[in-house]
Parts: sequence; structure tokens; C-alpha cells
Amino acid sequence: EFNRTLAEYETGFGAVYLNRWIGFNHILAILNNPHSSFTLKVQLLDINWVNCENRYTNFEIGDKTTNYVLSLNADTANCGESITGTPNLNGRPFSTYDVDFTGVHECALNYGGGWWFD
Repeated sequence: EFNRTLAEYETGFGAVYLNRWIGFNHILAILNNPHSSFTLKVQLLDINWVNCENRYTNFEIGDKTTNYVLSLNADTANCGESITGTPNLNGRPFSTYDVDFTGVHECALNYGGGWWFD
């Protein structure tokens, strides 16, 4: 469902009542509002259905010219540092199967979906 082209990740796809990606174009329009501040919350469930979350108040997603590079620092990391730990996604460009920045590893093609693969 999320193995899409970069163009689809830019404009958005999916159904609101199911799984929806609003698109980088919309995300950046929201994040670039100088009168607002945002927190990214990553909520995870482990294999025993125990809930934990990490919060990032200082995060940025670059624009198309940076290949939507991700920059963030955790304020709370109750799950361990799953995003900036190992592998570290900080400073990584966004890859899809048709625009992949992971070199010979071809992570987006091999694992599917769009992500800031390391």
C-alpha cells in the first residue's frame, strides 16, 4: 500500500479513513507556518503490546531540493532512540523505489515503501 513513487509521496495518496499519506507538499506547507510550532510523536507497540512513544519538538523535513532530508532530536525517548539510534535516519534523504538514495543496497526497492533509509 505504501510502495509508491516519489511523485505520489509528494502529492499524497490513500483514503482518510484507512491509511493516508497527505503528501510532502501539504506537510511542508503546514510545517513552514512561522506562527506555529509542532511536535512529532512516534508511538510504538512492542511484541507484548506494550506502548511507548518518542517525542521530537525540534524536527524538520527538507524540501524537494534536499530530497526531503530528515532532521530531528528526541525530547523524550521512552522507546529507546529508534529513529536517530542505529540505524541513524537523521540527515538521510527520503527514498522510494523509483528515486533511491541508498546506492547499491536499493533499500526502497528491496524493502518496499518510502522511507529515510540508512
